[in-house]
Amino acid sequence: MTAEESKLIDQYEVLFAQSGWKELVSDLSSKRLQMAQSLMEGRSDIDQVNFTRGLAAGYQYIIGLEEFITKYKQESNLPEVGDGAL
Repeated sequence: MTAEESKLIDQYEVLFAQSGWKELVSDLSSKRLQMAQSLMEGRSDIDQVNFTRGLAAGYQYIIGLEEFITKYKQESNLPEVGDGAL
């Protein structure tokens, strides 16, 4: 792993430790679920459906970011935060 990648992961971990991160992820998960339910009701035209699908994909990217970074660290054999190896 390059120094730039390591620095970026450190920055993400600082973000994930912020008090608002879990709240943001929770809010986006709820909104994504509401959007899915709205699409299943079938009251949207094709433009609305496409917009909603794009928005949901963006939400999913943010929701999955912490898990992605964690898996990347594991695959790169980086120490976990708080294990004393840093």
